[in-house]
Amino acid sequence: AIMVFLMAGIILLMGTVVFGGSAKYMELIALVCFTGMISVLGQIIKTPLMVMKQTMDIRTSLAVLLPGSDMTSTAYTLLNTFTDVFFIWQVILSIAGVAVIYSFSKGKAAATVLIPVGVIAAVVGVVKAIF
Repeated sequence: AIMVFLMAGIILLMGTVVFGGSAKYMELIALVCFTGMISVLGQIIKTPLMVMKQTMDIRTSLAVLLPGSDMTSTAYTLLNTFTDVFFIWQVILSIAGVAVIYSFSKGKAAATVLIPVGVIAAVVGVVKAIF
């Protein structure tokens, strides 16, 4: 639940302060909640696969292509998280939602969403490399 408020706040900061748009915080909370339902759909689809294969290692990302699939590597973590089909779908819908809420162009909306995603990816990579 904290991530919903945090992501809405980050998008609000990017959209209003950085790109000069205007939106209400509750609109962005609704956007984050609704786009978050895609990860729920992903889990609904993955759960029967986990039961059938009797493993928790079900991937719908480019991490499938890694040789050996070392689940502890930074490359695996980044690929598995940021190239997951459901994550990409969620990001695309977030961009569309930001474009509608802020009345931004597609490019400005993409920057509003993708810059924080890139920063989070960098932080995950650094933390994973340290630990």
